[in-house]
Amino acid sequence: MDVLFNTGITLSVVPSSNVEVGQIVTIQCELDKTPNSTLVMFFEVQSPSNVSTVCILVMTNSECRTYDDCVPFYNTFCRNSTLFSTQLNISKNWIGASVFCRTFNETSNSVVLMAEVPVSSITLLPTVISVIAGQQMNLTCETSYCNPPANITWYKSLNDITNQSTSKTYIVDGLTKTVSVLLSPVVKADNRNQIYCIANNTRNTEVSSSIRTLDVTYKPEIKPILSSLYSVIEGETATILCEVTDANPNTSITWRWFKTDRPNIVLYNGPNYTIPNIQRVGSGSYSCTANNTVGTSEPATIQVDVQSYIRRRVEWGVDCKEEERN
Repeated sequence: MDVLFNTGITLSVVPSSNVEVGQIVTIQCELDKTPNSTLVMFFEVQSPSNVSTVCILVMTNSECRTYDDCVPFYNTFCRNSTLFSTQLNISKNWIGASVFCRTFNETSNSVVLMAEVPVSSITLLPTVISVIAGQQMNLTCETSYCNPPANITWYKSLNDITNQSTSKTYIVDGLTKTVSVLLSPVVKADNRNQIYCIANNTRNTEVSSSIRTLDVTYKPEIKPILSSLYSVIEGETATILCEVTDANPNTSITWRWFKTDRPNIVLYNGPNYTIPNIQRVGSGSYSCTANNTVGTSEPATIQVDVQSYIRRRVEWGVDCKEEERN
């Protein structure tokens, strides 16, 4: 078979080389002049791993012939003596592949099929987000494989915090997975805020991760229940009290009472410290602290003033001698 001739070949993709999975496109190969001998045209697809022949057309004396399966499966035919076409149903395997035509001695230009695969999911990890106030949360959002690569946006209670994240991409068979890592400091006020991420890669395609509630833990905050100055008469029972105003977690809290000048000597474990038959030597500064799994609160201090019985009566304006006459 005489197939020798010199001519140029131009390949085009109709309607466009920007395609979607499942879309049917037409591959057209056009000669710049009519061949003067038998022509064998190969339609080929080159992926990263191999080159495969889709169909073969043979033109002899204006008669176009091809293999039986090329017509029903690829709609391959000769439009005229210089224009040849076949159709491809785009699959994921052809994403990023190049298509070209060739004869035995000429090869056309190649066109890369840029197939769009919308991002279908995005996953936020970990599923439980618990961070100590003042530390950083370390979160990851990961997309499904798609094309083009997806953009990931981070939100904390509707506030865009993407500038605190970094992203990497991973390519498999022409599809790209985007992994974004968020390193963001948290404060007490962030507790119960909602964290989520959104991915998009094509027009009108947007997917959101599950929404996680941020659990920010912090040590207790406490205060004395009564005045910071507590007066009592010697011999009476003194009760000084502290309460937790805020803590997370607010369970399993342990207490310590101690003299302020002797912090290593624990007087009592509990929020309410009772001192029966208090004596004047019991006067002084008392402090309490509360502890949870995060840490120990700043101390709350109460000044206890133990007054003598006689001094208190004088302050009340009672004349002891007059009382004796009565």
